[in-house]
Amino acid sequence: MRVIASIALMICVIYGVCSTVIPSDLDTYLFPWIAHIRAAGAVDAFGGPFGNYTPPYLYLLAIGTLLTDNSLVIVKALSTISCGFAAIAVWRFVRIERNSIEAAAMSLLLPTMIIDGPVLGQCDGIWVALCLLSVAAAIEGRMLPMVIWCGIAFAFKAQAAFIAPFVLTMLLQRRANIVLWIVPPAIYCIAMLPAWLVGWPATDLATIYLRQAEYFTTIGSSPGLWAIGAAILPREPTDLFMIGYAAGVIFSAIYVASLCRRRLSREQMIEAALLSALALPFLLPKMLERFTLLADLLALSLAFISPKRVNGAVATAVIGASSTGYIAYWAEIYWLPIIGCVVNVWVLFELSKRLFRPTATWLESSEF
Repeated sequence: MRVIASIALMICVIYGVCSTVIPSDLDTYLFPWIAHIRAAGAVDAFGGPFGNYTPPYLYLLAIGTLLTDNSLVIVKALSTISCGFAAIAVWRFVRIERNSIEAAAMSLLLPTMIIDGPVLGQCDGIWVALCLLSVAAAIEGRMLPMVIWCGIAFAFKAQAAFIAPFVLTMLLQRRANIVLWIVPPAIYCIAMLPAWLVGWPATDLATIYLRQAEYFTTIGSSPGLWAIGAAILPREPTDLFMIGYAAGVIFSAIYVASLCRRRLSREQMIEAALLSALALPFLLPKMLERFTLLADLLALSLAFISPKRVNGAVATAVIGASSTGYIAYWAEIYWLPIIGCVVNVWVLFELSKRLFRPTATWLESSEF
């Protein structure tokens, strides 16, 4: 009990101190959005497009303006809550193990979680938590909750698509009813509905993610293949981005085709989810350092669920590689994610070796 209390106190102190940091992005993006909501009203603010996020996150900002006049408190409170949500999802993911509480606490102490949440004021913990819940539902054979969680995650952030190859594979494995396939897009539409009813144009709501991709043109600092380009090429090689998109599509097709007819054990399903969550940001261009948070938490969960030495090495490698991206972002050391890229190459090879080897044991669907 004393150990748990000590860890809880450590988390509170770290998150409290880090929440006082004001990164420049807040003045550029979030603070103006909150100012717009205050000026127009928590409801009327959605009468037209503002910001470059989908409405679900903006709804949360609007609720925050009703509770406090301090914009920093709104942003940092939401980011901290999102970290807590992610930790709960980790606990849910590992809950049948005795060390599930330790796993949740460890997730809150990851450098990537602390920097993403209380330091940068981001809310990636929301979509990451929802993706974890989606994978957990898939492992338990509950297809409807899987697609529901996946749909809500995608309504918050486009990066939830990193888990899409895994979800698609599960649907094909189970020969899911056509209704399940339309649940994620239906949830996206429902999430946009309040803003549309107030006056936000439907065409704009349907294309927010496309405009996000057009708006952000730099390579990013994620520890993937493009880290090499970030170090040796101009920061905006837009003509080369199609190569990364093509690589992502090819990987997804091979992934789904290779796994959709196989029945995976619980551990293999987690490995498959981790492979999907790590490979896509590894291959795609314009990836920010915080887009690997889902892979971090899946790798951590795998190490707790199957405490093999190699799984501990995988978790350490994935989290360490992600940390190189954050350091590069803060210090503008653009070559540093190359180290993370090399480390991730080993992780991707290790996961692929486990999942695609001919001698792997595939379980019958009745065992789920």
